[in-house]
Amino acid sequence: MFKSKERRDSVLLLFMAVITIVFLLYIFIPSGGKKDNGKKDGPDGKKVKKETKIPEKTTKKTLPDEPSEKFILENLNRKIEEQLNAIYVDILEADDPFANYNTKDLQNLPGEFQNKLVEKLYKFSFWDLNDIPTLAFPETYNNSLKLNLFISLFLLKSQEEEILKKYVQLPRSECEKMIRFECYHLVNNEIEKGYQLIPVLFYFKLLMQRLNLYPAEDETVFFKEQIKHLRDLTTGKLLIHIREFLGFSKRSERYRLEWVEDDGILSDDKKVYTNLNLNVINFLKQEYMVFPDSENSENNQWIKELCKADPGDIELENLSIRNQDPAKQLDLRKIIYTPLNSRFVVMLKEYQPGIDTDPGSYTIMRREQGFLNYLVARRMGEFHKNFTIIHFTLDPTDKKKTKLFKQQLKEFGSYLKKNMVF
Repeated sequence: MFKSKERRDSVLLLFMAVITIVFLLYIFIPSGGKKDNGKKDGPDGKKVKKETKIPEKTTKKTLPDEPSEKFILENLNRKIEEQLNAIYVDILEADDPFANYNTKDLQNLPGEFQNKLVEKLYKFSFWDLNDIPTLAFPETYNNSLKLNLFISLFLLKSQEEEILKKYVQLPRSECEKMIRFECYHLVNNEIEKGYQLIPVLFYFKLLMQRLNLYPAEDETVFFKEQIKHLRDLTTGKLLIHIREFLGFSKRSERYRLEWVEDDGILSDDKKVYTNLNLNVINFLKQEYMVFPDSENSENNQWIKELCKADPGDIELENLSIRNQDPAKQLDLRKIIYTPLNSRFVVMLKEYQPGIDTDPGSYTIMRREQGFLNYLVARRMGEFHKNFTIIHFTLDPTDKKKTKLFKQQLKEFGSYLKKNMVF
């Protein structure tokens, strides 16, 4: 084809060079161009990054969040407060306070709220309750809830374990140890709502059940020590009224005393004593004297001389005890005694309950104000059943009562003759 050998050699070399160049291009650039790197040319020739398509999320149905513990406890606290308010009103209106009240809704609270700690607390006995203020609660339990739980359990356990009956049978020393109010430390000893006073009122009732109404010395110091740090911010101010009832004081005042003893056919025996320095005691809004006087034997001289006025029976015709200060106008109103005791009481100023007897007119505040009066008056009625009472404030025109009075005086003279030992 090619005429000269030189020309054939030249063509062969050229062909081999082309083959070599193509082979090298194949080795170094297998794709025949640069990598795309996910980009493509835009309208202006520049490389544009490819958009990665993100698959759409599918919407799933989810349950609503469970109520938080704080929300549950707030509802529990609100529910307890409603129940305690209702029970408090029932207690104020009851014929026998704390003897019978409805605790069904309080009993059902643990099951309603499904709270393990509350369920554990409900297993406490009455005697364990004073430990509650010292327990380490989770932060979600505020102090208002802790106090409400304590009062709820106080009501439940005192009823279940019949604490009212057990208390009456306990020795005095055990009763005093039982009365404790550490629960109020939870609210800085500040009582803002009436129902929060339930433990104090419960123990006040128990105190009254055992109380000597005419003590010569203060027998309620232990109770007043327990409540002295409490601040009553309620509308009814029952705590303040309790302090007023239990306030005890003793003072010496000058009195004139006179007795007349019937001596039959002979002239009556009569004796007058002036400037007697007698002890007047103020307690339960009463003022009274206790005889024989254990502090000053001279104040008992009139009793000794009366008992010696007649070798036989003492037929007391008259007895008068009057304050020598005309401005005070305190004189003998009653004598209270029992034949089983050598101690008797001279009443100078009586307690006046002043209870509103119209239930339809009661508001919560008036119920509260009448509650303590009711407890005290009820105790006095029960206490006096075991005593003989001579009333010195009689209408002289009432012949029936005057005749009874004279008979009672003679019986009192016989009592003195028999029981006074000096």
